[in-house]
Amino acid sequence: MHDNVFVGSDVQFVAPVEIGEGALIAAGSTITKDVPENSLGISRSDQKNKEGWTLKRKKKNSQKE
Repeated sequence: MHDNVFVGSDVQFVAPVEIGEGALIAAGSTITKDVPENSLGISRSDQKNKEGWTLKRKKKNSQKE
């Protein structure tokens, strides 16, 4: 990691990555690729909701007991 880098909160780095001089890493990002100097590194994925999932899990777990 070079100088003058700002890393937001709750960031994960998956090694090996290089963070360039003056880069900014957005909060909550998982960085898996190099971030060039003076760049913004950000990763976000779309939220997915799996309706009824917890009910299915509870039913499956109760059958094991």
